[in-house]
Amino acid sequence: MGIIRILDQELINQIAAGEVIERPASVVKELLENAVDAGAQSIHIEVEGSGLDLIRLADDGSGMSGRELELAVLRHATSKIEHARELFSIRTLGFRGEALPSILSVSRSRVSSRATSEDVGWTLSLVAGEVRERVGKGMAQGTVVEVRDLFFNTPARRKFLKSTATEQRHIIDVVSRYALAYPEKRFSLSMNGRTVLNLREGSTLQERVLDIWGKSVREKLHLVSDERPSLSVHGILASPEVSRPGRSGIYTYVNKRSVMDPTLRTAVLEGYRGLLMKHRYPLAILFLDLDPAEIDVNVHPAKAEVRFKNASAVFGMVVSCVRKALSVQAQAPGPHLVARPREESSAYRVEENMAPYQVPAPGGEPQAAAAPHPEGAAGGGFHGRSYRGRVPEPCASQPHPDPEPRPAVQEDLFEFRSPCLRYADKAFVGVSHNTYILLQDESSLYILDQHAAHERVTFERLRNSESVAPEPRQTLLSPLVIELSPAEFRAYEEMAGDIAISGIETEPFGNAAIAVRAYPSILEGKDLKGIILDLLGAFMEGDFRKKDHRHDVLARIACHGSVRAGRRLGREEVLRLLKDLDEVGSPATCPHGRPLFKRIGRDEIERWIGRRPLS
Repeated sequence: MGIIRILDQELINQIAAGEVIERPASVVKELLENAVDAGAQSIHIEVEGSGLDLIRLADDGSGMSGRELELAVLRHATSKIEHARELFSIRTLGFRGEALPSILSVSRSRVSSRATSEDVGWTLSLVAGEVRERVGKGMAQGTVVEVRDLFFNTPARRKFLKSTATEQRHIIDVVSRYALAYPEKRFSLSMNGRTVLNLREGSTLQERVLDIWGKSVREKLHLVSDERPSLSVHGILASPEVSRPGRSGIYTYVNKRSVMDPTLRTAVLEGYRGLLMKHRYPLAILFLDLDPAEIDVNVHPAKAEVRFKNASAVFGMVVSCVRKALSVQAQAPGPHLVARPREESSAYRVEENMAPYQVPAPGGEPQAAAAPHPEGAAGGGFHGRSYRGRVPEPCASQPHPDPEPRPAVQEDLFEFRSPCLRYADKAFVGVSHNTYILLQDESSLYILDQHAAHERVTFERLRNSESVAPEPRQTLLSPLVIELSPAEFRAYEEMAGDIAISGIETEPFGNAAIAVRAYPSILEGKDLKGIILDLLGAFMEGDFRKKDHRHDVLARIACHGSVRAGRRLGREEVLRLLKDLDEVGSPATCPHGRPLFKRIGRDEIERWIGRRPLS
């Protein structure tokens, strides 16, 4: 072990900065919190590049005198607490006096401020936290902080930052979160000279939500509010059908402090449980107000998490509030209350009580089988009918006997090779649970996932549309305009090329919307808006691999453009799907790597039934 020594002040400051300032968005967050604590009603942020070049925040808060400004740039100098007991009743966003000095220690900065009682303001110029110049300055009341060359003296931190667009999206997210928490204040954000957010003061929460999320969600927002003696909850929830592929749309606040608290996020998701597709997450804004003595806000260096004194009570109340709000909107549609379609769950999920159905001869309509009998639900029944001492009735999904002898079918039927395709109509048995296609040959039963199979067909056609066989495109007479949040629009700008590769033609439509002008015909009748929003959401969540963006984008589109589990397919649709699968090369997995089918040998089936002894 080396000799123990005291670190020099410069290294101490850099270590402290590393804990508080993770990326340019962290600078914006800390400066925003200082502006809010100073009582600012108007906050303006300018960003150049990713934020490394310049972050400038100007507010009209109470400002600082020359003497206070000198103290503010020192570590642990604060006006927000004075005694240790105040740590247990924090009511401000900042309190440790650590954020501003940490920012200044890793940048070249200028801080200007003028207090209400002063006739002139003062400016400090700093390099790596060291004051280089002090001058008087004529300026309006408030504070202006300019941060340039962020991390210039900590190059290792710069190395781990993401692309310019990604860092800008993080900044947009931070500003959006505080704009939602304080709708009465004005917020503006410009990036490289272009206005990204311009939110007027005096707004209501509902108005601010529409400014951030777009007007298209107006009829799908639902108010939530509940109050108990020591805890109150209020906010806005989006209908379950307005979902995203990641958790970034869940905004949680404790005493107006934006937090990424796992307890609160989990409680929100629990409230939506059963209403969302798998791997889908809601849009929700939830505010908790409680006695500051009931929480500890000093458990995370960047104050991103809090600790509740009674976490179980908070969790239970949030779950209850979310469920109550969503159940009310399902019963009483109206402004901000929209009923959720009853068919949604059957269209997207396989329910346990779905029974197999009989596939009639071509031209007929499929008939649903009888609902399973409770006695058969435990696994001892046969299509819902118990075996207890009686002969089972014929299976509803059993095919009619063939009038002609069934030809021999080679064992590799489900490699879907062309020589085998002529037997597919004879091999087709039926469809189970409106999801699984059942086929057979002389030696095996095959269970094919209809969604995975169709997804693979769609994916291969999209992938080959440019190089092998161009997929026909459908041009819209009137473009489909999709409103985006500022962060989603920034993501669109970054991945517009990947969207174009898929055959979907889009272009910017104003500052926060895009227009879809054409799409591949294979996506006819599909939810183009849902596809675009899902792509942007997945991109923002980091779900796309850097080295294979195109594959991931096409796989995501194919998933949207494919027949869902739970949708009943007729005989002709099944045969067409088998033919299409054969034409795209008979793959064995979907684009995400899941197997398309399961083969079960006849010998194995007969051992289950007891026709053959167990080996």
